[in-house]
Amino acid sequence: MRLLGRHKFPNDDEASHWFFIWGAEIKDALWREVADVLRQFPNAIHSGSNTFIFIVGSTGFEMEVSICFFYQIVIINEIRKRV
Repeated sequence: MRLLGRHKFPNDDEASHWFFIWGAEIKDALWREVADVLRQFPNAIHSGSNTFIFIVGSTGFEMEVSICFFYQIVIINEIRKRV
């Protein structure tokens, strides 16, 4: 998968480590459908047609991404503090 939006990663030591590992997994992923994402990341939340929320470990952040399965692209829409 190709990952777009890395510039949105927050400047947070604990979160940076999580994002580095997550990004490496995404690079090697081959997702063709929603079930593939949820199989690899069972804690991800499928929040819309091709939109997912990933809880960033215990950092207090969550990340919303959109996935284009046809073109094998993951787009980071937003990274925010969880409420």
